[in-house]
Amino acid sequence: MDFKLVDEAMALVRQHSSSDGRVPPWNRYQQLVTEHLRDDFNPRPKMPPEYYYAYLRAKGLKHAESLRTMGLEPEDTAAGNNKRPFWKFW
Repeated sequence: MDFKLVDEAMALVRQHSSSDGRVPPWNRYQQLVTEHLRDDFNPRPKMPPEYYYAYLRAKGLKHAESLRTMGLEPEDTAAGNNKRPFWKFW
């Protein structure tokens, strides 16, 4: 995940949030991102995962919860991370 792009996405979310901190509905947010990313060479851009992550964070989810919602597992709780490597015997 490109965290520079996440910062840009967070700025976009904050720009379009209401004064009390509520973010726009998901379908409106998708339209805003499409308008933001549209250019002459790419008239229908795909939604980058960084923008979805920024939306989830703006909704109040924590980092691990956002990754889990996106279908990504955070590194510290990934399955198999708590197992010892097979070559360590002490």
